[in-house]
Amino acid sequence: MLRSSGTQNEVTDMPHLPPHLPLHLPYYAAVSPPSGPLHAHRPEPVEPPTTPPDPAEPDTIPGPTPEPIEPVEPVTPPIGDPPPQPTQTPQAADRQSRALQC
Repeated sequence: MLRSSGTQNEVTDMPHLPPHLPLHLPYYAAVSPPSGPLHAHRPEPVEPPTTPPDPAEPDTIPGPTPEPIEPVEPVTPPIGDPPPQPTQTPQAADRQSRALQC
């Protein structure tokens, strides 16, 4: 609806919103929050009560001894030329030795 002044930019009445809300609020702001406590879809698991440990019993139950881990056998290298390794240039080695002599 238009105001009586006749301008088309100012809307004063929005029938789908309650009249007490300002016009700059989004539509979802007009929805009232749910009443009552909110519940999760799945309740948290409740652990059954446990009895306190007996002081005469040990804290841990002895179990079987673990089997020793056998070392992995060495793998033979593949046949062919090895990949190139980065090498240090001789000039860099000379510079370092000269710096150490001073």
